[in-house]
Amino acid sequence: MKNKYELLAPVGDFPMLVTAVNAGADAVFFGLKEFSMRTSPKNFTLNDLKKINTICGKKVKKYLTLNTIIYDNELNKIEKIIQKIKGKIDAIICWDLSVIELCKKYKIPFHISTQASVANSKTAEFYKKLGAERIVLARELNLKQIKKISKIIDIECFAHKVEDIEGNQLKIQNNKIFSAKDLCTLPFIEEMKKAGIKSFKIEGRSRDPRYVDIVIRVYRKALDKKLTKEELEENLNELKKAYNRNFSSGFYIRPPTSDDFTKVEHSAATEKKHFVGKVTHYYPKINVATIKLVSNLKLNDKIIILGNTTGLIESKIEYLEHKKKSINTAEKGMEIGLKLPKGFSICSRTKLLITSFTNKVGSNSNFNRIIYTNISPRLTYCCKRNNVSRSI
Repeated sequence: MKNKYELLAPVGDFPMLVTAVNAGADAVFFGLKEFSMRTSPKNFTLNDLKKINTICGKKVKKYLTLNTIIYDNELNKIEKIIQKIKGKIDAIICWDLSVIELCKKYKIPFHISTQASVANSKTAEFYKKLGAERIVLARELNLKQIKKISKIIDIECFAHKVEDIEGNQLKIQNNKIFSAKDLCTLPFIEEMKKAGIKSFKIEGRSRDPRYVDIVIRVYRKALDKKLTKEELEENLNELKKAYNRNFSSGFYIRPPTSDDFTKVEHSAATEKKHFVGKVTHYYPKINVATIKLVSNLKLNDKIIILGNTTGLIESKIEYLEHKKKSINTAEKGMEIGLKLPKGFSICSRTKLLITSFTNKVGSNSNFNRIIYTNISPRLTYCCKRNNVSRSI
């Protein structure tokens, strides 16, 4: 059955895409290496569209962002791109009139990007007459203003968003000391529904699959039913596990004040992931991986497995082996055997993320350890932490 409200997920690579689909997204939005306001090595290429369609199937819609300013010397290139994507996506998110004209020429549905800053009913009527199917409204509107515009055309609004500065000319991905709190609409999601919003957008193409998994699952629950007070509190705590700089209501309820600027230097997440080892071999017949550790592990530690085909899978360590002997704990420097969840197989660039809630570093915090590698599978340890604003 089609969901009443569309939940729109950000995807920057294939692990994020599979994770978003598995978590319950109704639609995904993504960019290419060019002409996207989120310049990131995670973006896709035209050759990826076939695989994207296979993963999404017929149930999950696909929206491509071509939402930058288009210069004269780029007109031929953008037209070639639009020609090639015809029939492979459900809509283009854009705002430059040259792109809109090309969408109409090749009969491709288009949504007006928030870059157009649509903030009134007259502008909404203009874009509707131009042929737009949907408008992503300006971020500065309150719910009363949104409700009025929603009577004219389908409306998409941000439901959860990292308030950052990043664009096609700005490759800014670091955390900033002076920045806004993250937008979180979960506490007033019922008011959002009443405002006539059709699509609830989760921003975060530069985030990781675990961020997508947590946020999409939480908002899926909230859109499908009205949460009780206890469920709301539980799901807010779940959101706090993902990357965040504390939460704000944006402009929806009232104009932001100085209280809406974060005092967190980096992330306020209650869980944080770091690599603890490198996958050196995988034995598919017995579904076991060998891992060279740079930190300790033990039975019952939670694991998060990321892969291009598996997306994000959560499990826990039920069996550890060292030198053909079963062990309960594994220490730094060991090469251990780890039984993987049923149905999972490792391929190149797979990541293993280990989550633990017991290992403490210092008196007040739980740190995690991380190793990066571009070729081999990866193993990560995630721990709860308290008031930690730096990483190691």
